[in-house]
Amino acid sequence: MGAGHGCTRRTDRATYRTDLDTVLAVHDPFRGAGGNFALRIRDGLAECEPTTRTATLAFDINILGALYFGGQRASTFAAAHRIAVEDPKVLRAFDAAFTADRAPQLGWPF
Repeated sequence: MGAGHGCTRRTDRATYRTDLDTVLAVHDPFRGAGGNFALRIRDGLAECEPTTRTATLAFDINILGALYFGGQRASTFAAAHRIAVEDPKVLRAFDAAFTADRAPQLGWPF
């Protein structure tokens, strides 16, 4: 997220299911591109920008792709201790917003 992650204003994912206001801590050691990012979703569209606010969810950059494309649920990663979250309501709200209608697929055989 942020300048290094293509999320300085609107994200380019198709749509999100529910409104959400949260702060994500994304750990990305590559060139210090991680940080805390305020994520706001309204009417299916998301805006994201760096913030100094305290994060409500924290995870490594490799988790971000799976969440972004809707292939996995945040609650699954949290149960595996790959996402740190203190408030179960935040986790449920994040799952609700990021749930995809269908799982992502690779466009060609591998």
